[in-house]
Amino acid sequence: MKKFGRMLLALSLLMAVIIPFQHADASSTFKDVTLYEKEINFLADKGIINGYENGTFQPEASIKRIQAVQMLLRAKGIKDLSGAPDPNFADLKKGDYGYEEAAKAVQIGFISGKQDSKTGKKYFNPWDTLTRGQMAKVLSLAYNLKGTTVSEFYGVPSTDGFYTYINALAYNNVTTGYSNHTFKPYQSISRQHFSVF
Repeated sequence: MKKFGRMLLALSLLMAVIIPFQHADASSTFKDVTLYEKEINFLADKGIINGYENGTFQPEASIKRIQAVQMLLRAKGIKDLSGAPDPNFADLKKGDYGYEEAAKAVQIGFISGKQDSKTGKKYFNPWDTLTRGQMAKVLSLAYNLKGTTVSEFYGVPSTDGFYTYINALAYNNVTTGYSNHTFKPYQSISRQHFSVF
């Protein structure tokens, strides 16, 4: 009986040493993620976000417009990108990286691109950074979020093109903005912050 007790104690000590190391490895999907690790790892485990070949996520880097579209399509479980009509973007043609995703997002209705007032051509600007206001718009449209809040964000007047979308996010508890009650709709959004939204 004494021998069994020692063996049980040795096994317990061994498990106490091994388990923490296994847990540390499992929680570190990307070597450069320290903030919002739980949220980013959750999305990575679901295949919604990807890092880079060097094992980094580059959380502070601004998210590109095409990356946001790809993440939203994956989050919504949309895998079949076929059959979407040509969105007629002057800067994104069939065969270009991200074309199918952008075309599907236009078909679904959560992006539309920008129209040049001089030429009338429509652009997507896939490698431009996404702003917080644009993020509010695509999330509101992708998930059909509606609603208005009683309180408003400083710096986002009701005449702002993103006002409705930002309020929809706030109403649906997707955002509270910054602690000083601002939203900063024209500021670029980082990869880590987009992941948290």
